[in-house]
Amino acid sequence: MANVTDSSSLLVVPSGWSDGVLGSLKPDDGSGDFTFSRGSDLSATRMNQDRYIEKGYENLLLQSNRFDLSTWARTGVDVPIGGQSGYDGLNNAWDLTKTTGTFKRIYQSVSTTGIICYSIYAKAKDSNVFQLAEYGTNNFVTFDLSDTPSSSDRVVSQGNTIIATSFSDEGNGWYRFSIVFNKTGTWNAVVYPGSPNDSNLTSIYIQDAMLNLGLAAYPYIETTNTTAKAATISEDQPRIDYTSGNGAVLIEPSMTNAVKFSEYIKGGSTVTDKSLIFWDSLIVNPEGYNGATRYQSTTVISDGFIFSGLAAGTKISYSIFAKSDSDANFIIGGKFGGEDATFNVRTGTLISQGAACDSYEIIPFSNGWHRYVVNITYQNTQNNGYSYSYLRWYSSAEPIYLWGWQAEKDATCSTSYIPTYGTSSTRVKDTATLTKNVAATGTIYININADSTKTLTFLGGNVSVTQGVNKIALAYSPTALKISHNGSIVQNIARAFDTSSLTEIQLGHRNNFEQTTDSINQFLTLDSFLTDTKLNELTA
Repeated sequence: MANVTDSSSLLVVPSGWSDGVLGSLKPDDGSGDFTFSRGSDLSATRMNQDRYIEKGYENLLLQSNRFDLSTWARTGVDVPIGGQSGYDGLNNAWDLTKTTGTFKRIYQSVSTTGIICYSIYAKAKDSNVFQLAEYGTNNFVTFDLSDTPSSSDRVVSQGNTIIATSFSDEGNGWYRFSIVFNKTGTWNAVVYPGSPNDSNLTSIYIQDAMLNLGLAAYPYIETTNTTAKAATISEDQPRIDYTSGNGAVLIEPSMTNAVKFSEYIKGGSTVTDKSLIFWDSLIVNPEGYNGATRYQSTTVISDGFIFSGLAAGTKISYSIFAKSDSDANFIIGGKFGGEDATFNVRTGTLISQGAACDSYEIIPFSNGWHRYVVNITYQNTQNNGYSYSYLRWYSSAEPIYLWGWQAEKDATCSTSYIPTYGTSSTRVKDTATLTKNVAATGTIYININADSTKTLTFLGGNVSVTQGVNKIALAYSPTALKISHNGSIVQNIARAFDTSSLTEIQLGHRNNFEQTTDSINQFLTLDSFLTDTKLNELTA
C-alpha cells in the first residue's frame, strides 16, 4: 500500500479540511483539494473522537457583551458600566444597576422558533438575586447569587412553563445560569437586576449573554451587530465522523427528520399521561451535556402522524438514542404491521424484529448510550396512509433515558442525527467536487464505511458491499474495466469506455445524483492500469 500511495496522483484522507475545502495529501499544492458544500449547518452533526454527538449552534442575541448599546433597551436601569473584572479574568464584565421601583430591566427583542436556551454569567453586588425571563410570561427563573451553602440549588422561583434550568460555578463569585423554554415568535429577552418586585436600588454584575436553539447552554460565542455561529461544524465544513472508530468524511444526501421535538420528547409526543415523561437535567446525554428524557411506564409514546399519504412499500428509517440500567425490553418503530423491533437497552442487543422490519443497527456512543435504528417497509394495512413513530418501554425498577428521536422517509438506512426543536428539519446534501483532468487510463481506490448491504456502480460495473469497511479498486482504460473488492476481482469487463474527457471527480455521488450515505476513509487515484495482483493487494 505504501508504494501505491507514493505513486498516486491524488490522495485524500480525512486529515486536512477547512470551511469549504476537503484537502488532499497529494498533490500538496492545493490543486487536489475538493470544494466542499452543504448549505446548512445547524442540522448537520457528526460523532466526534470521544464518541459524542457534535453539532453546530448559534448565538441569536446581538451585542452579546455590550449592554451599554441601544441593542439592549433599558427601563429604569442606569447605563451599564463596563470594565468590571469578569469570570474569565478579563475586565469586560458590566455593573448593572437599577433605580428604585419595580420591574426595572434591560432587554433585547428577539425572534425564535421552538426550544431555546437563554444564558448569562452573573455575580452578586448589592443584590443576591436576579432574574432571566421572557417579559410578561411564565418563562422566568429567579436565581440566587449568594455563596451560602443553603443556596446550592440556586433557583428561588420559576414559571410553570420552564423546561429546564442549570448553573455552573465559574469561580470568584461568578456563575453561569441558563433557562430553557419553548417559544416561537418575537419576544423580549430580559435581565432583572434583583427581583422584579423589589423596589429597592440594587445592582449585579453580568457578562456574556447567549441565546441558542436546544436544551443546553453551549459554549459562549461573542456577537456584535450580527448573530454568530460556532466553528464546530460551519456551513460548508466537511464532517469528519468517527462512528467506525477512524476518521471518515460524511458525504450524505439531503434528508429530513420528521420528528418535531427530537430531544425534548415530551414536547411533541402524544401520550395519555405526560407526567410519565420528564426532562432529567442531571443525566449526561449523547452530546456530553446534561439533560435527557426520563421515561418509566408501559404506556406507548408516539409522535402523532409524522407522515401522511404514504403508499404501501415506502421505506422509513426510525432511530433514537437510549440507555438504561434495566433489563426490561424496549420497542421502537412504526406502530402497525410489524414495523418495529425490540431491544434490550442495558446490553445493547436485539431481542426480536417485526415482519416489516427490514434491518436494524445498534451504534455505541459514549457513556452507555446506543443509537437504535429500525429500517422498515410501510404496510398501509391499518393506518391508511398515516405513519407515526412509537416507543414502548416494559417498565421495571429502572427508567429508560431517551434522546435524539428521528424518522426519515424514503430511507433504507439512517443518516447522521438531525436535531429538531419544534419543527421538522432538513439537512442539505453534502457535495465534494474536484475539477481535474483525470487520466484516460488509470486506477481509482476508495475505502468506505458502508452503512448497509447494497450495490454500488462504477463505470457500469457493479460491486455488492456489506455493512462495515469495504475496500474497492477499479482499473479503467478506453477498452477495459476491472474491479477488486476486499481482495478479489469481482468485475472484468472488456468493451469500449469513453474515458477521454474526464474532467471532474465527485465523492459520494454521480452527477449530483444517486448519492450514497457511506462515509469515506480514503480515496486515491493513479495514472496507471494496475494488474490483478496489485488491485487485490490494494483492497486486501
